[in-house]
Amino acid sequence: MPILLGGLVPWTIFLLVLPWRPLRDLCSRRRLTNDEWRLLIWTIAPLLLFTASVGKQPRYILPVLPPIAMMLGTGIANRVSSSRNRAASRELTVATLVTAVMFGFMAVLFYRDRVLFVSAHPAITRTGIVLVSIAAAALAATAITRSWRHLPLSWRYPRPFCS
Repeated sequence: MPILLGGLVPWTIFLLVLPWRPLRDLCSRRRLTNDEWRLLIWTIAPLLLFTASVGKQPRYILPVLPPIAMMLGTGIANRVSSSRNRAASRELTVATLVTAVMFGFMAVLFYRDRVLFVSAHPAITRTGIVLVSIAAAALAATAITRSWRHLPLSWRYPRPFCS
């Protein structure tokens, strides 16, 4: 589970906050679409196979990340399109603010540990710290203003996996 959550950074918080209402709706819904079935099978089959495996290595989780990312992107897109709903807007706000805090924390850690990046030029390290800080500020501004159209690539393209 930690490898799965780490592999989905920076969208990990959205994975923890957003899927509960859709899962409840999914249980009450009559059928899954063919695309939803494919994504679920693509996620569950490798998880079951490698969970039963004796030798567990972190790289075994990699085949599971794309379908989870697609389902998560669909969930974010659905929430953005229904952001006039008070609960959906609150969930997006919480997830985006916590992600902004996570980015800010990463920027502080990178700044504190900049001496460890000995193989990188100091200007590159500083640039990375500044970019992560800007990303944190942009996410916080998006959450505070609730301008969900600024969430990157989560809803700008057609949503083939939405029913």
